Amino acid sequence: MLSAGTASFKITSVLRGGPIRWLILGGALLIAAIAIGATVMAGNFRERALHNSERELENTVLLLALQCDPAASPQLKTTSVGCPARKSI
Repeated sequence: MLSAGTASFKITSVLRGGPIRWLILGGALLIAAIAIGATVMAGNFRERALHNSERELENTVLLLALQCDPAASPQLKTTSVGCPARKSI
């Protein structure tokens, strides 16, 4: 067992570590930076995908509404199932 006097922690000995210690520290920081960057990019990609899907869904709803609503576009003739066919004016 170590006595209390010899087990004291000295910050100068940690900072004066050899090149291997600095290499390990630099590698750990690089790994952390890559992990954080990948997480941010994945979140960004997810948000963009959700936004694009929402926009496409709104466009589809608008197209269906224009095809099925006779007052919205009287010159549009549709033959879709569930929508009344209209004559061109």
